Amino acid sequence: MNPITHATSDPEIFLIWLRDKSTTTQVSYRSTASQFVDFIGKPLADVTLEDLQLWVRRLQLTFSPSTVANKVLTIKSLFSFCVKVGYLQVNIGSFIKCPKVKDKLAERVLSWTLDKEKTGLRNIYANYVGGDIDSVSARKKLRNG
Repeated sequence: MNPITHATSDPEIFLIWLRDKSTTTQVSYRSTASQFVDFIGKPLADVTLEDLQLWVRRLQLTFSPSTVANKVLTIKSLFSFCVKVGYLQVNIGSFIKCPKVKDKLAERVLSWTLDKEKTGLRNIYANYVGGDIDSVSARKKLRNG
């Protein structure tokens, strides 16, 4: 037994790893860890770099880049924790890189801003022509000033 944890099995270390996480994080991490264990089919101590690489490639065929990144980060966290508490000797997760995810936040903000501006201009136009943007009378009103 080691001084940091008395865990002697993967299910025990999973519970300890999840214990201080929020409920939402626990649900997400538990799901990812379960998918990982089901795919790998062996104890954490026997996982190889090739196993991790194959798992990541499989994820990339199924999930969006951001989901893949989240799942990889979750498993890297699990292996880091296992080494930190002395359950495992080697952090095999440190040998895989998290896939890069394009930051789409700026694009979404710009798109939202442009949509709001367009809506605002349509409202100004509608108010100017009496509320009916598409009518023939509205176009005549604008033309005749």
